[in-house]
This record gives sequence, structure tokens and C-alpha cells, in this order.
Amino acid sequence: MRKKRNFLLISVLVAMLAACTAVPQPEANYDTAALRFSGDQAFATESRFVTSFPSRHSGQPNNRAAATWLKGEFEVLGLTCEFSS
Repeated sequence: MRKKRNFLLISVLVAMLAACTAVPQPEANYDTAALRFSGDQAFATESRFVTSFPSRHSGQPNNRAAATWLKGEFEVLGLTCEFSS
């Protein structure tokens, strides 16, 4: 009985190991350097935003202008943006 159980256990283990294969790594078809975060660039963009649109609180006239500017910046990055009502 014990030999039968060990044989079954080893058979299951061998079947599980045989089913395991290495996952192929995808090829990068983009410039990985372009994905690097630049703190300097982020700070420059934020500085441009806050100096161009002071008093952009909800309901203020500058709020919509700020949102439009941000939408344009995102679209330059290839993102699709829309305003919600």
C-alpha cells in the first residue's frame, strides 16, 4: 500500500514538473530610455502649471483653462482625454 502511494505521489510530481516550462520574455519594441522618469522635467512642468494658472479652484474662471492645458499636455504624451460633465 505504501509503495503504491509513493509511486502515485512521484508520478504526480513528475507530471507537474514536466508541465512547467520557462515563460518566453517579450521583446521590447520601444525605447526604454524614453520611459525613464525625470524629476527635473516633472518639476519644470509643475512649475509652468502653477505659475500659469493661479487661483484655479473649483468654479473659478482659471479652473477650466488649467484643465484644458493639462488635457493638451496629456494628449502630447499620446493619452486620450475628455472632460466629464
